Amino acid sequence: MLPTQIAKLFVNKANRLRRCSFITAQKSFSCRWSARHPNELSIPGLDEEALDAFLLTFRFFIQDKESISLRRFCEDTVPSLQLSTDDVAAISRVRADLNTFLDSRLILPWTFPPTAFKITTHRDLVYTFLYGQHAHATERHFRTSTALDSWGISRGMMTCLYLEILKIISGVVFYIADIIGNTSVAPDDTMQPPAAADVGLVRR
Repeated sequence: MLPTQIAKLFVNKANRLRRCSFITAQKSFSCRWSARHPNELSIPGLDEEALDAFLLTFRFFIQDKESISLRRFCEDTVPSLQLSTDDVAAISRVRADLNTFLDSRLILPWTFPPTAFKITTHRDLVYTFLYGQHAHATERHFRTSTALDSWGISRGMMTCLYLEILKIISGVVFYIADIIGNTSVAPDDTMQPPAAADVGLVRR
């Protein structure tokens, strides 16, 4: 595919992701847990079907085999597009911020030994849930995800954190798509000028 075709695909998939009810619901998640039933928890407001539908499109932006994965798109396609220096710099900056966040160490305010499950960063957490119980499960991540079932409230809190991280990653996708959609590269009349604050990342 030509770079402009890949750019249009990126924008189209981002628009589809933006319309998913998991995103439009604008919910923050919390978990419920009872000491009487430590292995049972619930996350009010979480629609599993909506999450599964969201992940069907979301995976295009994180799997390297896809031409519109964030890494491949930013590294291989963006330099080939006729974007302004400011637009290229903005895309590079927000992707760098996202990677810094994903690779930063988890700070867990509850008793939980994440190192026992090799979950030490936000990226580890996302991969454990995404490839452990969603998308294309891998044996290693499936085992880790299954082992977490016995950790009751800790698993619940980590699940909520995972869901919030999905929204942060999506925010970066939308930010980049808005930049592309406001250019002649892959014009989209529905796009509005992007705002960095909408991405959901705290700049360091």
